[in-house]
Amino acid sequence: MPVLNTRLMQPVAALLYSALGAVLLTVFILIIGLLFAFGAQDACSGEGCGLLTSGTLVPVIVTIGLIISLYPILYWYLFSYELTQRTITVNSGILFRQYETIDFGRIQTIENVRGPLLMLFGLTIVKVWTASASQISFNVGAHSTQARPRPDTVLILSKYDAAELKDFMMHAKTGAPGL
Repeated sequence: MPVLNTRLMQPVAALLYSALGAVLLTVFILIIGLLFAFGAQDACSGEGCGLLTSGTLVPVIVTIGLIISLYPILYWYLFSYELTQRTITVNSGILFRQYETIDFGRIQTIENVRGPLLMLFGLTIVKVWTASASQISFNVGAHSTQARPRPDTVLILSKYDAAELKDFMMHAKTGAPGL
């Protein structure tokens, strides 16, 4: 049975999994940015080249890289969830905090997703779906309109914790005897 009435965080492996893309993007930006900064120094001459020196571009590139790298760390640190007998409350966001409470009676589907990279980290993505209208976002293009469903909440947990959470929520939803 999962821990109730306690604020829980995602495992450290979830941070590593989430930060992997940001780290790769940061390395790419740093390599391309530094090549540009040092290449632009020799290519530019004249009055408008004051901003294209390596002394002004390198700090900007490094700052952008740091922001991209620190975002997943801050998001992981500030993300938490809490289970009670009948609800799950998810707290997320960095600048704009969101607190979402989902009653187990409203849950339509709990989906556990594991891909090869998630298996490498020993993780499972838990997607909780309810019948709310906020799950559908529309993209209106020049020639078509697309509806993209999205879950009410997404958690990245260890394989064992994800299975335990799914079982607990489904038993609580149906009113079946405890685990």
